[in-house]
Amino acid sequence: MPELPEVEFARRQVAAWFGGHRVDEIVLHDERLLAHGATARLIGQRVNAVERRGKFLLVRLEEHTLVLHFKMTGKVVPQDGRRARMTVSIGGGLYDFVDTRRLGKAWVVEHDALDDATVVGVLARLGPEPWPVPLEAGVLHAQLGGTRRAIKVALLDQEVVAGVGNIIAAESLWRAGLNPASRAGDLTQAQLGTLCDAICAVCESVLAVEVGEEIAYLNDPGRGEAPNPFFVYQRDACTSCGAAIERLTQAGRTTYWCPTCQGGRR
Repeated sequence: MPELPEVEFARRQVAAWFGGHRVDEIVLHDERLLAHGATARLIGQRVNAVERRGKFLLVRLEEHTLVLHFKMTGKVVPQDGRRARMTVSIGGGLYDFVDTRRLGKAWVVEHDALDDATVVGVLARLGPEPWPVPLEAGVLHAQLGGTRRAIKVALLDQEVVAGVGNIIAAESLWRAGLNPASRAGDLTQAQLGTLCDAICAVCESVLAVEVGEEIAYLNDPGRGEAPNPFFVYQRDACTSCGAAIERLTQAGRTTYWCPTCQGGRR
């Protein structure tokens, strides 16, 4: 599942491939990929910048923005024969949007319509970015707004913090020593400050292990025998104290946590 670091990695790659070039052709192999607009509008336009907002990739051209959301398995790669949902010809190369689960979405949007919630949905309502500069504790406190939700559940809300998903939330709470079931509105400023630093550190550590030309998702067949890079997520034992990792279902997602390292107040 791509979260902030994976989308940032994709942003860097796409910027290197697309930046400064004009789009020669776009072939849409799967019409269901396109949620809004028409890819034909992008032909001949120069790519001025490639940005990331939360889990969204924004390819900014001269008149329009191509917005991509990778969902579970989407990624942009140099064409290599895999089944693609979309192919972009640009800068003398061919690049595919591949997506095994076929859940990803694309939008072609005029620049001034990016903040229209009826077009790209949550994009207009995303919370603050937690990386590359850690959020201030006061900012996260304000975003939580005294919610009675568990902190793990609150972190998954993209309107609270942009780009944090199930893995980052679990890893960050472990680093911060916080029980994932703790009520978010009860956490102290000091605890929130530690959590903000932990989220930023997790994003940085994930980016540090991303190499090559495409995102390597955990459990992706392309990873081969690559080891699990996380400290608590999908672990059997805590990498710090050795205690058995427990699992908790929250908001339909599996939370991995250490009852010894994170067994504080709830």
